[in-house]
Amino acid sequence: MDLSDKELEVLDVYESEEYYRATVSPVLDDGSSLKADVYVWKDTYRQMLQLEPWSYEDWFANHHDAWVSKLTPDGAHPEGHM
Repeated sequence: MDLSDKELEVLDVYESEEYYRATVSPVLDDGSSLKADVYVWKDTYRQMLQLEPWSYEDWFANHHDAWVSKLTPDGAHPEGHM
């Protein structure tokens, strides 16, 4: 999936300073590889990591509205979803 610069900017804002974006080359099941961007947790924020698995449902119920309210109108999806 190719993302526009604006879409990458929205993701960068979401991930914030705790992460950096890196380009990797994962190997697929068929042996081929491709370039992909991933967000990697910075070591300086390691103490903030939680042991519980991340849940989209929990994030949406508890954090979605606050996150969307931080975006500029042209940077957010009209429905407030990614």
